[in-house]
Amino acid sequence: MAGDAIAASASSGVFRSLTGSAAGLGRASVTRRCTIAREIEIDAACRVSERLVDDCAALAGDAHCRLDEEIVDGVGTVTRGARTGLSPLPRTRMFGTGACTAPITRDFFLVDRRYVCAVDNTAAMPQPDLSRGAYIIDHSTETMIADRVSRADGGTSTTDRPFALPERGSVPACEAICKTRGPRVNDAAAPAGVTGSRQNDPASFDTFYHACKSDNRCPAGPGETVVTACGCLDDFPEAVVMMQTVRLAGADLACSAASR
Repeated sequence: MAGDAIAASASSGVFRSLTGSAAGLGRASVTRRCTIAREIEIDAACRVSERLVDDCAALAGDAHCRLDEEIVDGVGTVTRGARTGLSPLPRTRMFGTGACTAPITRDFFLVDRRYVCAVDNTAAMPQPDLSRGAYIIDHSTETMIADRVSRADGGTSTTDRPFALPERGSVPACEAICKTRGPRVNDAAAPAGVTGSRQNDPASFDTFYHACKSDNRCPAGPGETVVTACGCLDDFPEAVVMMQTVRLAGADLACSAASR
């Protein structure tokens, strides 16, 4: 073989996507791919020739195009228009055959890029006819929908029909819950010993809330007694009192490093 070469050319694939809004109809974006390839050849006389084929020069110089993706020797350096912070290390590749072989080190051998270019597609995309929507909005009421459609002969025909929202199903005012309490012995441990041993009565109660069953029955647990039957309970005032008590108790505490 007279020589080896690494080369690539720009892809002919073009991808279109709409980017216009109501204020910018007719604007579209075209995705174009291109490559920057390093061609290296070694002939039968072991002479090395090299050239850089840049198919991205035109897109890079176009003010309407922006770089969306770049892959350098398999390493993604740009993704969705943002730098990834990655870059390939210099590589060494062997070129040639037989007696004419040579290791060649370069920063890159192949760059694959994708550009997104804005194009004016007004001629291919005429302004949409919004007159039908405007007619529906202007002539419809809460109980009647008016419509106007175009006929094949170029004329228009208007229609109207009753309109009503579906009936909303009935829902309960709240999720029925019940309040119960169960006995508990204060057996918590502290550095000074068991907390209950320093109380006059170590017995106390835990409070529980349960969602009521479909038959409006409170599913109290073992040993629990019902404090408040099923219904729309509102214990927010009680919760506020508890939080205020904790806050005021904390305000009365004084921390000191002095020995007493």
